[in-house]
This record gives sequence, structure tokens and C-alpha cells, in this order.
Amino acid sequence: MSTLEEFAAALTVPEHREFFDYWRSKASGGKLPSRQDIDPIEVPRLLPWIILYEVAWHDDKPRFKFRLVGTGNVQRYGRDATGRWFEDVYSGDTLARQLAIYGEVASTGRPHLSHPTLPVADKEHVTYHRLILPLATDGVTVDGLAALMIFDR
Repeated sequence: MSTLEEFAAALTVPEHREFFDYWRSKASGGKLPSRQDIDPIEVPRLLPWIILYEVAWHDDKPRFKFRLVGTGNVQRYGRDATGRWFEDVYSGDTLARQLAIYGEVASTGRPHLSHPTLPVADKEHVTYHRLILPLATDGVTVDGLAALMIFDR
């Protein structure tokens, strides 16, 4: 498992580094920042690409709800998932992949970086770069996530 410094060093997309540094600035005493600590207005350049999630725990399994979806993501995905649960937005293999990735972040409290592809109508696939950061009201138990999606131009 890498340290946060090693993780930060692997962030090659400048927007990811900016959001990661912002997230770290909100953490204190080795604890995770809370959802209340994160104000997307404080990073206005990134606001269109931020997604905030609620994490609801049931029988030690996380469930994910979209709380805020930036306008850039709404346009890119062609839908606004705000207020919807993952299982209302995704299905099949896509749902399983999303639950595994987001579940890992929620369970471990460790950031995640990946470069998946998004199928787009009338195009091939668009690659995007996804940074997912854990949030915890008590500083420990993940009850929210903040993600930043940066799409290849």
C-alpha cells in the first residue's frame, strides 16, 4: 500500500493534483476530512467536474447515492444522477465494477485513481481520469466520497 505522498506523486493530471491537495488541506490530525469540510465553490475551476456521493452502510456493505453532479459531468454523461442511488443509474457489469471500485475506497478510506472509458453515442469511447477521495464525518468511518472526473479532450 502506498503512502499519500506516493499517491500524490502519481497524479499526473494537474486538476487531480489540485483537488487532492485541496482535500488534504481539509484533513487534520491524520483524520479524513468530512463532507462539510469540502466546498466545491472553493475550487471553482474544478466545480463542473466534481461529483459528491453519500455512503450509506448496511450490514457492513456500502451503498452510494449521488449528492451533487457537476454540470460538466451532466453534459458529458447526458444525464443528471443527482439524488439517485447507483443501482438506479447503473446495471449489470457496470454496476458491479462501480460498486467494487467505490466500495474499496469506502472500506479502506484510501484514495483511488483510474482511467476508465465511457461509451459515447456516435463516437468510439472517451477516456477519462477519475480521482475518488474518501470523506468521514467522524474522521474515520467513510460516509461520503468526492470524485473529480477529467475527460480527454
